[in-house]
Amino acid sequence: MADSTPVVEFQATDFFHHQSAHALLISAFYKAKNLGLFALLQQHLKLKMKKRTFSWLDKLTTLWASIVVGCNHTVEINDRLGSHEQALAALLGLDHFPDQSQVNRLLWAFSTDHLQQWRRLHLDLLCRHTKARNRCHWLLLSNRQRLLAVDLDQRALTVSCNQFELSKKGYFGRKRGRYGYQLSVAFMGGAVSEVIDEYFDSGETPAAHRLEPLLDSVLEVCRRTRIPADCILIRGDAQFGTPANIKKIKARGFHYMFKGMNSRRARKLLTQVDGEKIFWQVDNGAKQAPAWMCDLGDTEHREGRRRAKEHAVVSRTLLMVRQLKMPASKRADPKSREQLKAAGQYYKTEIKVDYFLTDLDCRQLPLEQVLEVYHDRATIERYFYDEQYALGARQVRTHHYAGEAIFQFLVATTNNLLRWMQKSTFRGTILEKMGLGRLIRQGMQIPARVTRKAEKWIVEMPKQHHLVKQLLKSWAELSPT
Repeated sequence: MADSTPVVEFQATDFFHHQSAHALLISAFYKAKNLGLFALLQQHLKLKMKKRTFSWLDKLTTLWASIVVGCNHTVEINDRLGSHEQALAALLGLDHFPDQSQVNRLLWAFSTDHLQQWRRLHLDLLCRHTKARNRCHWLLLSNRQRLLAVDLDQRALTVSCNQFELSKKGYFGRKRGRYGYQLSVAFMGGAVSEVIDEYFDSGETPAAHRLEPLLDSVLEVCRRTRIPADCILIRGDAQFGTPANIKKIKARGFHYMFKGMNSRRARKLLTQVDGEKIFWQVDNGAKQAPAWMCDLGDTEHREGRRRAKEHAVVSRTLLMVRQLKMPASKRADPKSREQLKAAGQYYKTEIKVDYFLTDLDCRQLPLEQVLEVYHDRATIERYFYDEQYALGARQVRTHHYAGEAIFQFLVATTNNLLRWMQKSTFRGTILEKMGLGRLIRQGMQIPARVTRKAEKWIVEMPKQHHLVKQLLKSWAELSPT
């Protein structure tokens, strides 16, 4: 260590007007352009917005770029994509990026009519470029048959007050009494990981409310990609596991697998199990309680109060029993909890009974693979996590309902584009295997110097960067110097 303190002088300079903090955003932009995103935006979106310095497409491009570089809120556009990113803006065809106030005005310019326009745009882009045509990405069953898994789920978005348009009180987990929205999504799970369609509704909307339009979107994708309907497996958690929902799925020719919704029905099934039936222990994951399952075969299920036979559904039913250790007293104070634990009386044993409904037979789906196939729904849970913590959809961006719904759809479209980019542009590199969170937080933060020579742009990335070192070995577009 030096004995004397060095003299430090700070200066402002324009030397860095050729520098960019997001080199791979350039690659993402040209990939999206080649896939036709911006052409489809101009074709499908009929947005009337007065142009002063920037068109509505320039502002929408900036909003899309802010998602790719990891902005958690619109206000961060000024920091990540401000006037200091001149070289990056020039490559995207802009003099400079619009600021966050102009992007906010864009979100307020959208109406509910634009939602259906964006839905057509999203499906057009998906049907042109989806990786679902490659059957090696599909779910492999025990009889060597492959099915394309489509997961249905819903996630909540809470807001701070009731001034957000169409926000309502609903079920938001631990955030009771809050206002918010519900986002219902149809998602191709497994290795495909692409969003088919989504609906943004007020907070009191149940999950099954959007079931039929989501199924129709899946059917449209099947028609346009020539995937037979009987090659689709619809999966969902207990909120979809009712006879009425199963009837709608069977009417469209899809296979299904759901967790049963009625807990009392599960306990009743347990009491009716024949003495000759055998409960087999099955793998329930490393961190889960051991599970025993029994195949009840084809069983009739009826809908709630509508007990008439015409409302019944016959489905293969799989009963699962788990033995859980639960706290004996959740309301005990910390001192009492310690005393109960020392006496070995803090935990009590509870029997948890669940059941699953599917139309896959025992040759396609043996008992020991049921939980593995059902837990593969984790890919949609991972998408919800990436959507919130990587793609910037954790917070509601505007008080205007249509603007927020369009933003959520833009996030879904961006997810698909980044997945296709990983499997094409970054094929064979370290970036192909990354999750979206790491791709955005690390890959999109590689700095570069951007210069122009005649009609050619040169993007120079530092060799010493740990990701650039990996890219030098395998990325064809990065020619070593």
